[in-house]
Amino acid sequence: MQQVHFNALKALLLKLMENAGYFIIKSGYLGAEKNRADEVYCQLLKVDKDGPARFESVSHYSDKTLGEQLNDDFTRLGFSLEKKGNYFKDIPLHSAGDIENTATEIEYIFEKLYKTDKTSPYEFEEEIEISI
Repeated sequence: MQQVHFNALKALLLKLMENAGYFIIKSGYLGAEKNRADEVYCQLLKVDKDGPARFESVSHYSDKTLGEQLNDDFTRLGFSLEKKGNYFKDIPLHSAGDIENTATEIEYIFEKLYKTDKTSPYEFEEEIEISI
């Protein structure tokens, strides 16, 4: 993941840590071995400013070309699989360490599991309610 995208990801994680809402990070540029242009994504949702964030990642049920072998990889990362849905887990977002760990894990998911090209552009969607 290019540094500019990694920095944008960490900024969104910080914003989400301090507030409630969601954001999605997605990429449509996959490595040559996948030979396709489908979009893969991760989403973080936080309904309570002080609670954990739900971390979701697209699975083979949403994108048939990903393959079921990802299940073992996501299980090792602590994710569960919703019935015919996405991978998910609840994560803490309370510190700079949580932000760094989550950003690094998202980068790993895109580059190692989804096999996105390291030069891929990423898009971000967000709806975060700023707490006052």
